[in-house]
Amino acid sequence: MPRDRFNKLQQYLHLNNNENAIPQRQPNHNKLFKVRPFLEAVVKACREEYQPRQNLAVDEAMVAFKGQLSMKQYVPLKPIKRGIKIWECANSSNGYVCNFQVYTWRQDGGITEHRLGYCVVRELTQPFVGKHHHIFCDNLLHLLTCL
Repeated sequence: MPRDRFNKLQQYLHLNNNENAIPQRQPNHNKLFKVRPFLEAVVKACREEYQPRQNLAVDEAMVAFKGQLSMKQYVPLKPIKRGIKIWECANSSNGYVCNFQVYTWRQDGGITEHRLGYCVVRELTQPFVGKHHHIFCDNLLHLLTCL
């Protein structure tokens, strides 16, 4: 696709109303505001269209990204060292992602996340509470202080 065509498509593609955005240095600023409706629709579809089996795994994944972004991570031990970190809850038998969230360094309220591992596991597995699932996590265990 030619660059000019891509720029023209990008100019007219909007997923959220920019006028409703909270400015950057404000307490409730959401870094994913422009794509939030799309992400929520994808998460909702992942939850509704598939009923996972008993074993679920919670782990992090990296999406390669080389541009400038305040939530870009550097994880030297991963195959993709620089990019956007995504927390995922997936079915252990086939890898289907049942729930996910993009890590933005802060919670929606602007408060720095404490007990990150606990919060991630609790939020991602909340739709499966009471349904007799087994949750597995690897390196998140050192972060789980209250689970």
